[in-house]
Amino acid sequence: MGDRSKALWRRLRVGSRAANAALVLVLVVAVSLVVAAVVRDDSSAPTVTTVDRPVRISVVGDSYSRGLPDTLVWPELAAESTGWSIDNVSIFSAGYVATDGNGTFADQIDAALAGNPDVVLVVGGINDVGKPPELITQRAIDTLGELARRAPTARIVVMGPIWHELPVPEAAGVIDNSVGTAAHTLRLPYLSVVGEDWLVPEGMIQEDGIHPTEAGQRVLAQQIVASLETTGVPFV
Repeated sequence: MGDRSKALWRRLRVGSRAANAALVLVLVVAVSLVVAAVVRDDSSAPTVTTVDRPVRISVVGDSYSRGLPDTLVWPELAAESTGWSIDNVSIFSAGYVATDGNGTFADQIDAALAGNPDVVLVVGGINDVGKPPELITQRAIDTLGELARRAPTARIVVMGPIWHELPVPEAAGVIDNSVGTAAHTLRLPYLSVVGEDWLVPEGMIQEDGIHPTEAGQRVLAQQIVASLETTGVPFV
């Protein structure tokens, strides 16, 4: 997750009626198709069903998913416990806005879609701390909208930032609300987890006060798998 502003964490002429009616009908159909290409009703979103191969999941995220240092991480553990085939393309310090020179979540899209996944799970956003909420929401809409357009048969699931303290810092709540607004605008399933106590117990966070330990990664694997199941992602 890189340097996350540690100080903050310490605290869019027709001549006849018939022609007019026909034109209106064509326009309505055209607009509907355009909107459907970008905004997906969660109730009609692609459903992942059990197949004769592992369910393919791509994880877009930050160092909570990549690992820092790069040791045991939750995507690896989730794959082992479920039989899912997980392609973890997460990169350090990434966010919807934040890059720290490594890239944003949008920069992970090509890699995430390379394997023709059944599910794309976008996790995080905490690195966008301090960024304007409206900018976070717009960048999230842009990123998630591109994923939805380029992978129309995949299920896009969005999980907000993960944190390890209660009460949740106001800045983390702002990011959660901003990303949630984007997901809801696109009618994508959104999992708000910033207020969960997954990483609150002692031993879940490294000495840097930010990144999960291996024990923390194991907890994340269990909880994220359970959360994904609620959105319709099956075991093999």
